[in-house]
Amino acid sequence: MRTIRARRVAALGSAVLAGAVLAACGGSDDSGGGGSDGDTIKIAMTGPLTGDSGQWGKDQIDGMQLAVDQINDAGGITEGPNKGKKLSLDSFDDAGDPNQGASVAQQLCDDTSVMAVLGPVNSSVALAVGPVYNRCGLTEVTSYASNPDITLKGYKNVFRSIPNDDQLSAADVAAAVQIAGAKTIAVVWSNDAYGQGLWEGVQASAPDLGATIVGDASFTKGSTKDFSSILTNLQGKNPDALLLMADYSDVGLMTQQARQVGLDVPIVAPTGTSTPEFLDLAGEAAEGMLTPVLFDPSSQDPEVAQFVKDFQAKFNRDPGESSATGYGSVQLIEYALSQGATTREDVAKELSAAKQMPTILGDITFDEHGDPTSLTSLVVLTVKDGKFVANDKQLQS
Repeated sequence: MRTIRARRVAALGSAVLAGAVLAACGGSDDSGGGGSDGDTIKIAMTGPLTGDSGQWGKDQIDGMQLAVDQINDAGGITEGPNKGKKLSLDSFDDAGDPNQGASVAQQLCDDTSVMAVLGPVNSSVALAVGPVYNRCGLTEVTSYASNPDITLKGYKNVFRSIPNDDQLSAADVAAAVQIAGAKTIAVVWSNDAYGQGLWEGVQASAPDLGATIVGDASFTKGSTKDFSSILTNLQGKNPDALLLMADYSDVGLMTQQARQVGLDVPIVAPTGTSTPEFLDLAGEAAEGMLTPVLFDPSSQDPEVAQFVKDFQAKFNRDPGESSATGYGSVQLIEYALSQGATTREDVAKELSAAKQMPTILGDITFDEHGDPTSLTSLVVLTVKDGKFVANDKQLQS
């Protein structure tokens, strides 16, 4: 019998294809603070600025800072009681570690001048900090953490600006079937909140999308850099495609090692893989791999093209996908502030009530859990001549 979640994943997978991720605060339950008095409204970013997933955090903070600078340069918040007020953005390194993330969350809760927090990036950290922010009433918009459970705890002040793993993993399976022509797949997944969420989504969506899982293997993140024995074992299962459900640093190594052991089948990796760091790790082995993404920097959409141009001018490099999700999350906070939010609690209320908030990622409306209802369209990128480009063939309904 299929579980409730399995049925939900199948429905979300159809939506993806139709379109083409502690201690109580202050020792009490007082959720006051975070007001917008004065000329500046303070927001914070948390994420891994160091460690294996540090590039995600660096891309995020740069995208967020670009958005903040543009809002301020244009005169600040555009309307309402906050009209003319500027934003300030502080960043905090959680190193992708749940314990450090919880400590940072407590610090931000205790700083009552902070109106909202953007992040974290890693799912394991997001699961750890949700209860902390909930107890102090600080609105959190996680802009890259995708485990479904993050928004299923009943918290009214926790939001996610990207699709969850149910949707993202369904797109990964669909890419293997529709684009790579696979009927059988093998899966390697990291045994953390991120990898496990993707693995569960793959299991739930594969039958409906026409894929049979012939083998899988998990690993503890940080425990190894040598995946050759895992990959050799899966090679013996004769899969048509290999899905690597982990972050870009591990996927880069696995991609290279898969080719070294002779596992010469199409590789599909999750959103978040499309970073220069992945290409450096994987080298020539990355050629032809597929990854469904939230953001295509080569898009001809005028707003996307302008964002890419502005990011390149400011940071002298191309934006990563997480740069765009960070930029979009600031846009959500700015929208809530322009609608009249003057306290931490107001930010959550405005985000919950709003419809079709415009962002670089598309127009966002949140459901009752705090997940976006409208971001179901993903673009499949491939590596060609050492660069990520839009694949000639895209997902179909």
